Amino acid sequence: MDRFEDLTNFVTIIETGGISAAADRLNLSKSVVSRRLKTLEERLGVELIARTTRTQRITNEGQVFFERSKQILTDLEEAEAVLADGQSSLSGSLRISAPVHFGQEFIAPALNAFIADHDKLVIDLDLMDRHVNFVEEGYDLAIRIGRLPDSRLIVRRLSDVAIYVCASPDYLATHGEPQTIADLANHNGLLHRSGVTITDWLWTDENGALQNAAIRNRMISNDDRVLLSAARDGLGIINIPDFAAIPDVRAGRLRRIMQGTNWVDYSAYAVYPPTRHLSSRVRATVDFLVANVRGAGSI
Repeated sequence: MDRFEDLTNFVTIIETGGISAAADRLNLSKSVVSRRLKTLEERLGVELIARTTRTQRITNEGQVFFERSKQILTDLEEAEAVLADGQSSLSGSLRISAPVHFGQEFIAPALNAFIADHDKLVIDLDLMDRHVNFVEEGYDLAIRIGRLPDSRLIVRRLSDVAIYVCASPDYLATHGEPQTIADLANHNGLLHRSGVTITDWLWTDENGALQNAAIRNRMISNDDRVLLSAARDGLGIINIPDFAAIPDVRAGRLRRIMQGTNWVDYSAYAVYPPTRHLSSRVRATVDFLVANVRGAGSI
């Protein structure tokens, strides 16, 4: 059995989520894909994917082998591209994850310009407000905003992201305008949820200590646009990144409040996992984003 086909078969199973989907992508029968996987496991002497009649789950050994296998295939693909098209040509596909609103406003326009210069490169951009698993979900690059707890990732900063606390003029006329953090406890909050976690309203006190502001939950959503609509309708106060709030603030639909509070601002980053050899596609894309994504500060 050709080892290149073995690696391609295995990587495709992981990237597509199962043998059936891999068979569709590879235009093979499920029995062929399953047999190739079994042959590979027998040669390696380890189980790469734990399989039952209902589930398929990558093993720890499988995760390690997937990452290395994908890099090998990437290196081979790029080596062929260098011979065929020269060093300056980028080809193949690049899978990117980015937050929905920031991705729409800043990442997608930048990538449009990048793709225009590389007609053999395919960008697969997924917009979602959660952190993806690079190995399990097959992403090459992700855009993230805020704290980055995973120190194993390689990080490149793209832009600053300020936090705006806002409410509609109607809400403030009815409920009053909070002046202090303590005042927020008597107000309705429109809260963002990332995955299963509700985003904290973080601020720093006079001693520089990090604090979380308390506010009544009126609405919770994982979509900034839903929360902005609720804020415009006067349902409560929103804590939101500047790029999402600025259009409504400028139009007078929302008013920025509590600007004297030391709200914890963030940055937007391009992140990717460390590998033995960084793909030229990832390197070139990140370099372009660093040079061209400016965030709301440039609006």
